[in-house]
Amino acid sequence: MNARLASDVTLRSDDFGGVVYVPSRDDFFALDAPVYRFLHGFKKTVWRQVPPDHTGAVGRLASLDILETNPMTPSLAYSGPSFIGKFKDIVTLQDPLVLNCFATAYCPLRCRYCHADDLMRADRRLEEDRTTLDQLGNVIATARLVGSIVAVITGGDPLTRPDRTRRLLEGLSGHKSIVVDTSGVGERGVIEQFVDALKEHRAHIRVSLDSPDSRVQNKIRPPNLKILKDGNPHSTTLYTIERSLNAGLPLTVQTVVSRGNDTVEKLVGLRDFLLGIGVRHWVLHLAVEAGAAREVERRAKGGRGGILPQPSARANVWRLVKDTVANALPIDIRVTDNDNTPNSVLLLGSDGTLYTEGLAHKGKVPLFDPEWGRPDLVRRLFFYIDKFGHAQRYLNWNAEMFDGRNLEDICFSVDLPDSADDESVGGLVERERKYAVASEKDLELSLADAGYRLSSDDIIDDRYYDISESTLALNDFVLRLRKVNDEAYMAEKGPRYRRSDGEYDRVELELPIGDVDRFETEVALKGLRPSWRLERRRSVFRTKTKAPEVVIDRLTSVGTFMEMEGRSSEMESLVGKLKGLGQQETRNYKDLVLDWCRGQRLDAEEVYGLDAKGILIRTE
Repeated sequence: MNARLASDVTLRSDDFGGVVYVPSRDDFFALDAPVYRFLHGFKKTVWRQVPPDHTGAVGRLASLDILETNPMTPSLAYSGPSFIGKFKDIVTLQDPLVLNCFATAYCPLRCRYCHADDLMRADRRLEEDRTTLDQLGNVIATARLVGSIVAVITGGDPLTRPDRTRRLLEGLSGHKSIVVDTSGVGERGVIEQFVDALKEHRAHIRVSLDSPDSRVQNKIRPPNLKILKDGNPHSTTLYTIERSLNAGLPLTVQTVVSRGNDTVEKLVGLRDFLLGIGVRHWVLHLAVEAGAAREVERRAKGGRGGILPQPSARANVWRLVKDTVANALPIDIRVTDNDNTPNSVLLLGSDGTLYTEGLAHKGKVPLFDPEWGRPDLVRRLFFYIDKFGHAQRYLNWNAEMFDGRNLEDICFSVDLPDSADDESVGGLVERERKYAVASEKDLELSLADAGYRLSSDDIIDDRYYDISESTLALNDFVLRLRKVNDEAYMAEKGPRYRRSDGEYDRVELELPIGDVDRFETEVALKGLRPSWRLERRRSVFRTKTKAPEVVIDRLTSVGTFMEMEGRSSEMESLVGKLKGLGQQETRNYKDLVLDWCRGQRLDAEEVYGLDAKGILIRTE
């Protein structure tokens, strides 16, 4: 068997391991650390031969369309929680998974439960006042600053303003995976152009359908006669689904579970209809009290005219899922229910203003307005979002489903071989190790016996810069000045970007600096100050082969350390030959310095680095 990472799949590391987004399914999966490391060894452009003891794990991951295999592995219809490996509970995420971006506030329907109706009323006025697409530049700029993997282009309905939708597609594809969320209602000529644009930008299309019965559908989602002058919106929706499937677009049908369709009979009828027309991915959203639904419920005052699902709806949805799984039907189902966590969703209005639904506030809460907000602080705003709710929503966990079983008992299992936790397929993962040095003399002698020779011996002085609010660090930027003997180099590391292999990487620009004093003056004028300094003597040892590179760093007072970089098996082999090593270290040098200071009863908050003379302490 040969395997590679599936096309367009995105991997992102996190504290618990990482997450993977699979565009063909429009699904996220949380990965524990061993599974994430295992996947890290695969590339999109290179087929790798799979060792016999890895075929089981590869086959399981390929069944979720995360990996491609040759021979091909059939896709699995999976409706369980989206956690792969071993998890005891829901995870929290460093960055959001999804950002909903409004292409327009205009929609051909007037859905009685519309989540964003209150937001769109204000945005429609803005669109009327502005005759150009200029405000979409704010949407694109803000979206790029939010650290989500996916941008959902929604509205309103993107079909009603195809020029605005195309602008967002062009501005966001390449930066994020794209999903376009539509009712599917529009003129057929527009739909044809729309499908072509989605194929061009490798987008996933998500079409809303609440019932196969046009009467039920039109009652829940009545037409907006100001926009839709004639025609049958239900038939147009079905045409969009059919046209997308025929074009080979990855497609999901989404259904809002409301008072109009929340019985088992109606849900099963819709499922069977979807199977009959070839739909393989289905997401069910339980309607929540927000937007238009809040006003409908207020008017109904708990009576029969309400729109929110009945108390039995959640049990009915679970019966639907269990029946689908028990009969091995070829459709996967994801269910979202954020009634208790309304602030788990990020919404980006069609003018570039960022919102969430309020928890202690009825209605939308503006988090960032491009007219007055600071773009450099956008990534800080994730603390307003319920991170558990965000993970639950997009990782298919609902406490009222799965018959009350614990998450750890029903995670998607992958039987990794013992070696996989250390050495991904093909042994291609580069890793670093750090050890304290107990005897430098013994270490250097054993390095010589292993074929290593001293390549360079320098004094390295690294100085890092940031503004007082640590904005560069918070936005994943690094500005560093490195002095090596009589030479100096400026390095700028930008935010992480997605590489072709699905990982996030950062671009680093390093340039020689001729006048250090002038550089430091210019940096200060920009409001940047030294945030950390580390001076050390570094000896680099190399061999004539591709064995791991070894460096010995000497940190005044703190200690001497050896670092190596290479493949895990090679590093393990080398460590077995070396003498004079102390314990293995997982801390970086800054943490080592600060922990040493704490052990010496120094105030670590006042420490800003280390030089040849010792610890550097602020005096101001």
